[in-house]
Amino acid sequence: MLYERITQFLEFLRYNRNVSPHTLRAYETDLQQFVALLAERHRTPPEELPVRRFDSEGVRGFLAALHDRGNSRASAARRLATLRTFARYVRGEYRLETTDNYGLMATLTQALLQDDKLAELIRARDRDGAREVKAELAAVSSQCCQVQGVWVRPDMRGRGVGTAAMAAVIDYALQLAPRVSLYVNDFNYPARRLYGRLGMRQIGTLSTVLF
Repeated sequence: MLYERITQFLEFLRYNRNVSPHTLRAYETDLQQFVALLAERHRTPPEELPVRRFDSEGVRGFLAALHDRGNSRASAARRLATLRTFARYVRGEYRLETTDNYGLMATLTQALLQDDKLAELIRARDRDGAREVKAELAAVSSQCCQVQGVWVRPDMRGRGVGTAAMAAVIDYALQLAPRVSLYVNDFNYPARRLYGRLGMRQIGTLSTVLF
């Protein structure tokens, strides 16, 4: 059942990804909200929803509900990022339980990119020709894609633009290699939270020595 998978996912994050209590609560709240909407839509108790109900149609309905409730772009992007991370977990651990794996992931990424014209914000420059967001693939091998130079213009931060852009970058990179990596300063907490929401985890620590 979907509820059981969510419980297992949260346990996985707690013990394998070492996420903060605040991040874990955010994941749990977002997923509970999603399940409640699905249960209402299918007139089924939340604990009886099968995993197959977590599909592209359900995500579209959730996105519509967020819009109707007046959620901000940043709030909607965060919830979609949560669903995307959960979808990767379900697809990886329980491959046979979802009926539209690729359609689901495509819908989640498309929603992140298109909600409130985020696609235009990511692809285009503003009227003054200034770039609003950027990221680069610094190195690509058969084993890994290295992302660098992630930047969101200061006046565009906190509006969901960075989340949507990085979701697209990661999805594209995963078409080229099975892993995506990047470096981030330990004090850059907003960026680290963003990467965590998109399913990335810390695997090591490096020090820079200047001389």
